Amino acid sequence: MSDFLAITVSQDSRVGCALAEHADGLGLRTAETGSWGLGYYHLGENLQRIEPRDGGTILDVLDVLSPLKAEVVILHTRRATVGRVKPENTHPFRFKDWMFAANGTVEGFEELRDQLRSAMPPFLARDIRGETDSEHLFRLFLSFLYDSGQLGRPNLLAQDISDALTRTYAMVNEFVRSMGKEPSPQSAVVSNGYSLVAIGLGVPVDYALVEGIRSCHACRDSRRPGEASGIDHQELRAVIIRSGNLPAPPPGFLRLPDNHCLRVASDYRIEFTRAV
Repeated sequence: MSDFLAITVSQDSRVGCALAEHADGLGLRTAETGSWGLGYYHLGENLQRIEPRDGGTILDVLDVLSPLKAEVVILHTRRATVGRVKPENTHPFRFKDWMFAANGTVEGFEELRDQLRSAMPPFLARDIRGETDSEHLFRLFLSFLYDSGQLGRPNLLAQDISDALTRTYAMVNEFVRSMGKEPSPQSAVVSNGYSLVAIGLGVPVDYALVEGIRSCHACRDSRRPGEASGIDHQELRAVIIRSGNLPAPPPGFLRLPDNHCLRVASDYRIEFTRAV
């Protein structure tokens, strides 16, 4: 099972501060045959970093993410179930302002590949660079935005994003059932740099809300001798989302009900909607 972690934060220089409040719940384990990828938004720019990773180690999320200046971050550790280990198959996937990462495998993907591609506009199907089912899910999601005239719309509402994500998995699951199979557990997260949306369909999705920080752990640990020990960030707002095969939410996290979407708008308000 792969894992992802995402965060949206109100102050781009405080990613590490927000994460340090929930450090016990941030460990992401890599797989023997996998890699990890990082995507983030800063000042409207969609950026990415992809790394090979030694199998079975714990990725130090604070070490990787704390140096970033970013408004939204998505970090994914991948087990190579569909497609080889190479940059084109590593999450998060990007297209213009959009970024997407997923957990789980589309049941019967090899038989469904052409059917999924035929449901996309040709320009999105041609732009698929890797071999994974997850990238096909991403392009199908973008197809729903395109069909509704929203693909290039700036500041798209979180509700519109969750509607397209829900329709994506509804279509894929319909395809899977038409083959006489049952859909496999899935989860995903997507962002356009303004909103952050996650869906949980059998794979747990957990979330934590940061509403101001008193005596920041990150700043306290990095202070110089003689500096004040209590550094507050009262105006800081952040939402942290993580997904993987966890039996219970990590400390400080709540679990999203199964078959639901979690929406985080640009004002850091969280909403929940029923999915497929």
